[in-house]
Order: sequence, then C-alpha cells, then structure tokens
Amino acid sequence: MERHRAGGVLLARTHAEWRDALEHLLDDERRLALGQTARAYVDDCGSAKVAADALMTWLRPGRPG
Repeated sequence: MERHRAGGVLLARTHAEWRDALEHLLDDERRLALGQTARAYVDDCGSAKVAADALMTWLRPGRPG
C-alpha cells in the first residue's frame, strides 16, 4: 500500500494513527480533495484502460526485446 501514497492512501499502524486518519477525513474539504486526488491517480495509473494499453504494447508484434 505504501506505493499508493501518491494517490492519497492513508496508512496507519497504530490505533492512534487510525483515529487521526479518520478524524482527518471529517473535514469536508480535505475529504473531497483526497477523493479528487485518488480519482486522478486511478485514472492515470490504475484504470483498466491503462493496463490494457500496456498489455497491448507488450503483445504488439515486432516489439523490441
């Protein structure tokens, strides 16, 4: 999950960290901004289209390697 921090993933290892992360989300502006960041991250890095495009590039005849 660490690799998805850029997408807004909140990580917590202790009860206190979980509480702080959840309290952070009570602020509407912060929560909406985090949601927008997460959506943009998924659109750029994790959508099915991105994966399919990468796969098709890899499967393309005549590709190097």
